[in-house]
Amino acid sequence: MPLPLLLENHIIKSKERYSKSNIKVYCKACVEVLDENEGKKNSFSNKTDRIIQHLKKCVHFADKTTPEEKEEIFTLSNSKGILNKKWPGKKRLFYYLFIYL
Repeated sequence: MPLPLLLENHIIKSKERYSKSNIKVYCKACVEVLDENEGKKNSFSNKTDRIIQHLKKCVHFADKTTPEEKEEIFTLSNSKGILNKKWPGKKRLFYYLFIYL
């Protein structure tokens, strides 16, 4: 599953790989504020949860982005929200079966 464009704007992809499916990425804000070598010392995989985990802790990212943009990015971390949109009645069905069975 490709990364959301919102996250793509804040990372730099490298050609190095952690595994077959995981690419090494860097925080664009860290690389811009720190020099190239220092910024690329902190790498992480291209998984959405790993990127958001770094961005939540990153001081350089916090300084560079607006609160609205941060909020929008951090709501992506609630990937359970995607599941709830796929199956909105799942929870209701569980309660119905639990009460009546």
